[in-house]
Amino acid sequence: METTTATAADALSLVGDAVSAFGDGNWALGVGLVLMILVVAVKRFGLLQKVSKEHMPWAVSGLAIVGAVASGLQAGRGWWDILVSGLTVGLVAIGGWETVGKLVQRKMKPAE
Repeated sequence: METTTATAADALSLVGDAVSAFGDGNWALGVGLVLMILVVAVKRFGLLQKVSKEHMPWAVSGLAIVGAVASGLQAGRGWWDILVSGLTVGLVAIGGWETVGKLVQRKMKPAE
């Protein structure tokens, strides 16, 4: 299997996609992308030693709920809708990492 290395341009492209999603009003996609970027950054800089693998989904879901509260309050949505949106975004971010993020991470590792 051929490995590839992500470049700074790739990272900026992902950030650009998140900005575009927010600009288009697609808050769920934007927050999901930001959470994915955050998880990658936390792992890259070794900050995960303080968060166990079994607690990471809870941390991501908590961050998603915080993001949903911020955007939901700005949009004037009800608390129940905000909570459901936060949980949905958290699950999407976790699922995105499990399906796409781990694949990219495996491809970025140097061949042994």
